[in-house]
Amino acid sequence: MSKDEIIYKYTDINKDGELDNLIFELNNLSLYEMSIELPDLKESYIKVFEKTFKEEYALQLIDEDNFDELRKVVMDINCVKEEKISPNPLIRKFDEKSRRAKAQQKGSLTLDTILSSIVVGTGVNYPEMLDWTMFQLYMTYHRLNQFKNHDTTVIFSTIPTEKPIDIQDWSKKIDLYEAEKNYISQSEFDKSIGGLFN
Repeated sequence: MSKDEIIYKYTDINKDGELDNLIFELNNLSLYEMSIELPDLKESYIKVFEKTFKEEYALQLIDEDNFDELRKVVMDINCVKEEKISPNPLIRKFDEKSRRAKAQQKGSLTLDTILSSIVVGTGVNYPEMLDWTMFQLYMTYHRLNQFKNHDTTVIFSTIPTEKPIDIQDWSKKIDLYEAEKNYISQSEFDKSIGGLFN
């Protein structure tokens, strides 16, 4: 979770104002400082860093200067994208609705789907994948998908049609870190929707 996500979660549950002081304090802390001060967050970071860096006391080797960089490495290895959180509550609601709609449209990709697809498509055994990072799993899955799309379009291109079939390139770049397109900025919101509420 980013600093903004943490503050947003506390703001969201702060219905009666009991958490106002905590939220004020969190706004003055860096994410690193939060990871030390909030017990649940601290425990999560300890587990993640120890598992990733194979060090029992990994968090003790991390400081304010290297925290963000190491956190980014862990996120990249595990294909975790940080959500953009708008400071505007109305925009946040639109963003959440957009994310839910996108997830329903796209369907959710599960780990068992990825693993079984790799096994079927490549012949790699399940035990062989135990040491793979999420990046390796996702990249292999998407490359396999791209390869199958290529094969399918090649087959369909042999059938005469009015419009030529666009053969998919199996080697095209796959960007696992592509920014989400369902986020709306304050200026975009003001231009398209903001006037409705004035």
